[in-house]
Amino acid sequence: MIKLMLLHISDTHLGRSQYGLQERRKDLLEAFQRLIEAAISEHVDLVLHSGDLFDRPNPDVIDLAEVSAVLDKLREKGIPAIAIPGNHDLPSKRGHIYPQRFLEQIGKLRVLDWNSSEPPYKITKGGIDYVFYGIRYIPVPDFLRSLLQAVKPTAKSVLVLHQGYKEALPYTGSYQLSLSDLPKGFSYYASGHVHERVLQRREDGSVFAIAGSPEVMDVKEIEDYKRNGKGGFLVDLSSPEPLVQKFNVEVRPQEVITVDTKDLEAKVVELRRKLAPYPSKCILHFTLTGEPMDKRKVHEILSSLGDKVLSYRVDYQTSFVRGVRGGEIGGGTVTDLIKSYLRAQGYSEKETSEILEIIDSAEDEEMASSLIKRFAGVDLDSTK
Repeated sequence: MIKLMLLHISDTHLGRSQYGLQERRKDLLEAFQRLIEAAISEHVDLVLHSGDLFDRPNPDVIDLAEVSAVLDKLREKGIPAIAIPGNHDLPSKRGHIYPQRFLEQIGKLRVLDWNSSEPPYKITKGGIDYVFYGIRYIPVPDFLRSLLQAVKPTAKSVLVLHQGYKEALPYTGSYQLSLSDLPKGFSYYASGHVHERVLQRREDGSVFAIAGSPEVMDVKEIEDYKRNGKGGFLVDLSSPEPLVQKFNVEVRPQEVITVDTKDLEAKVVELRRKLAPYPSKCILHFTLTGEPMDKRKVHEILSSLGDKVLSYRVDYQTSFVRGVRGGEIGGGTVTDLIKSYLRAQGYSEKETSEILEIIDSAEDEEMASSLIKRFAGVDLDSTK
């Protein structure tokens, strides 16, 4: 049997300078480049991107140029690329287009958008038709379900989506679908939006797959990265049931460290030894517990980590929190502070819990910070 192979990738968030660092913007581009190089070396027939190609709908010209140059490598090898827009790709102004549309107009990829009544993408190999249906990110569950019900798969079909699923994001307002909402009859369900990988064989032999992001976008992803890696999925669609294997790419190392302030100096000495063999500068996420320590002293100690660390983040969970408008509030964590503030502003227990749930489900630290400031009026930087 003649095989049809594809590389499924997602959530590259190109152009994002995480933590304000240009090195992180470069990291994301390099991860994307490695995936495209893998597609070429593995001789795939197609590259499929399931949303959030860019981090925002109006990427800088340099980001568009760099992505265009990477996609040229595929075109030179005769490998088509198809993509759907994710929530980060959707333009905020009427009349503006997805960045993927621009790349389509200059011949770099093909955009799938069932909502606009465009025909699906079809590729034929070994006398077999493979049909790809895609639906851009849609935040309205009822409308999304109506579109899904209208999709009627034929031949060997793939459905490409970029949505939140209740089973993966069980927070109120964070999902639009349950896995049971997916229409039957597809061989492979290629999904994005969630940054951790998911691979599930369904009862009918089809595969539901979330490719995840190819780089660590948030501290919450580090545990899953260490367990499952980052990268994409190589998929053989020609078998009676799709055969899927992970393809991992190297990413910048990140570590999560919880330490009592009294042990901080000893921990830094230990870390210097641990980080010595790392191939690139690490990002460290510290949670400090125990007795309070002056911020200047903390940063003096952490700066001794030297040139093996690109950046470090500090979450203070000590016995007091410096918070609202420069005052000092004792006996609690940042969460306790926010709860107290919301209650003082007249929010009920239920409303307070829901607000904290929304903040906890934020996609990254920057979004969480914005939500905290919006709901609680807390200057997050003053708590560090």
